[in-house]
Amino acid sequence: MSGACAPPTSVPDMTQTTASRAVRWAAVAAALQLLAPACSNSSNAVEPVRPPIASPVTALVFTGQPTDTYTGRWIYPVQVSAINAAGAAARDFDGQITLSLADSSVAYLPDPGTGRAVDGTARLSVYLYNPAQRLSLRATAGQLVATSTPFDVLAAPTIAYGMCFGGIGLNDNGCVSGGIVITGPTGDRPVEVDSPWRFHSDPAWSPDAKFIVSAVTDNSDTCRADVAHCGSDVCIIDGSGPPASQNELCVTHGEFYGVELPAWSPRGGRIAFSARPNLDGDHIYVMNADGSSVRELAGLEGRGVSWSPDGDRIAFSTNRYNGRRAIQIVNADGSQPRSITDGSATDDLPAWSPDGTRIAFARSRVLPSGAFECQIISATVDGSSLVQLTHDPSCATAPAWSPDGKQLAYHGSDALRVRWLMIMNADGSDRKKLCLAGAGESRPAWAPRSNP
Repeated sequence: MSGACAPPTSVPDMTQTTASRAVRWAAVAAALQLLAPACSNSSNAVEPVRPPIASPVTALVFTGQPTDTYTGRWIYPVQVSAINAAGAAARDFDGQITLSLADSSVAYLPDPGTGRAVDGTARLSVYLYNPAQRLSLRATAGQLVATSTPFDVLAAPTIAYGMCFGGIGLNDNGCVSGGIVITGPTGDRPVEVDSPWRFHSDPAWSPDAKFIVSAVTDNSDTCRADVAHCGSDVCIIDGSGPPASQNELCVTHGEFYGVELPAWSPRGGRIAFSARPNLDGDHIYVMNADGSSVRELAGLEGRGVSWSPDGDRIAFSTNRYNGRRAIQIVNADGSQPRSITDGSATDDLPAWSPDGTRIAFARSRVLPSGAFECQIISATVDGSSLVQLTHDPSCATAPAWSPDGKQLAYHGSDALRVRWLMIMNADGSDRKKLCLAGAGESRPAWAPRSNP
């Protein structure tokens, strides 16, 4: 046999070499003799060293998930591990693991939680929009499926508000389109529910947190030719699916020149809103939640309806004070109206506290210096004990109470006069920025604390 593997046929004569060289040559010759059998037949060639065959993954296991004692934000840490046939972690597995909701019709993950496993384990963070109180997660990797044990959602309620997108548009609010933005009470991971060429404003949650009602303007060729703005309708968004599959049901159908600020009654059966039946101004209407039995409340002119927690009364801002607005309270049937502010300033967008004792609203006025300001005011329901809660450098408006009554969300500005969705304690302390408010603003709404 010739080639690099062929050993020499004889050992060289060592008589003329030194003893040390002879020893070395003898060792080389012995090694070559040992290799001779492997080199004599190619079928017996030395095989390369191969890694052991990977154990197949046989199961997925939740090794870390939200628990009943988890009190973090509405972002939840989750850990899923791949397990081999021996019941150990399959550390050689580096595939994708995806999370979804296992059994819920009133919550969803805005984005599927997908991550690549490292050493057999994927460490993920998922966030839940419109959560139910008790949920389970499902993990999948190929054909493998695992379901977590149920856990309670302890995240604080979410906040919805309307945001303007684009620049000067076709309707009178100057927006090309607008969507509803959903965010947590710390401003984390806002979710946009946007419909191109439509403008959503003034969202309000249903009491069961399954739906959002809002005023929706169609910025298409369906705008009325006889007015300077596009018409709008009261529409309901199904909050149980991801934004890409939102279903929208309009419960008014162009019978008004414009609608705004719809508000769901505490028991969920009715929706109040303000609308312009003609060009003469806003009036207060109440209808069933399915859009039936629409009726005007005793000819009341005004806007910004807020229901009392028991559903028996309505607060709104009237425009009967020489161009200025004042806050009024009426029974839910429109009877016995009474004012709680005197119209010396323009008071607008009232919000009834969850315990029924106070009403927050936006007050705007021209100062003696000629400057314009608007701030958030809180008053008792009889109009006494007025307290100014904000000292905004630009304008604070559109207050909304948290479900526990301890905080208020509103639209405000920072020192640079940039507009933000803000949050503060009910006494005006601990003011924080959440999300940019954009070019347009509408009244924000907190989701109810819990779902039935």
